[in-house]
Amino acid sequence: MELERYNQPNHKRHRFITKLLVFLAFLFVISLILFTSLHSDFSFTGNVIQSDPNNSFSISSETGIPELSLNGDYSQITLSGLKDSDIILGDKIISLNNVEDQLILYDFSGKISINKNSLNILEGKASKIVMNGAPLTNKNNKKLALSLPSPTNYNSLVFKESVIIPSIDFVTSGNVVLDGDNLALNKENLVIKGFSGNFKITENKLFLDGLVSRVDIVGKTKTISISK
Repeated sequence: MELERYNQPNHKRHRFITKLLVFLAFLFVISLILFTSLHSDFSFTGNVIQSDPNNSFSISSETGIPELSLNGDYSQITLSGLKDSDIILGDKIISLNNVEDQLILYDFSGKISINKNSLNILEGKASKIVMNGAPLTNKNNKKLALSLPSPTNYNSLVFKESVIIPSIDFVTSGNVVLDGDNLALNKENLVIKGFSGNFKITENKLFLDGLVSRVDIVGKTKTISISK
C-alpha cells in the first residue's frame, strides 16, 4: 500500500502532461487553419506558387531574346545547336561538334543564364541526360553533375512544363497578344511580371504562352500598362 501511495502523484502528473500536449496540439491546428485562411497563397510543399488565375491574364508572344537567368527544378529541358562547345559531365569533358547535337536533361536542378547570342551558364544536376539519342546515367543512381566551362552558342531551348519567371525586362520587337488583343512592338521596352507558362527559344525568337500579372510597354509613341 505504501508503494501505491508513492506512485499516485506520478500517475496524476503523467495524465496532466498528456492533457497539456493534446491541448497544445489542438491550439497548433487551430492556428494553422487561421493562418492558411488569411494567407491563401501559402504553400506547405515549398514549391513556387504559380500565377493566380483570378489576378492574371493571358499572354502569347513572339519577341526577341532577353538576357535572362533561371534557377529552379525542371522536369525536362531540351537544348540543341550547341556546336563547337564542351560540356562537363561529372569528371569528364564531352565535345559537341555538330549543329544537330542535342541534349535532353531530365529532372534538372540548377542555373541557366542566356542572352540573344549565347548560353552563358548551365550548371546543375540531372537524373538522366540524353545526348543525341544516347542515354547517360550515373551508376550509383545519383544525379549527374553538368556544367559549361565557357559560354556557347545554341539554337533552341525548350522547357517541357510550365516555367515561372518573376520578371522579364528588355527592349524588343515582335508581337504580344494580351487577353486576345494583339500589340505590335518595334524596339520598345517590354516588362513582364509574374509569368507562368510555356517557354521556348527557337529560330532566334522567344515564345511565351501562359499567364502574367502585369505587362508594361514603353515606346517612343506609346506607353501601355496592363494589370489585374
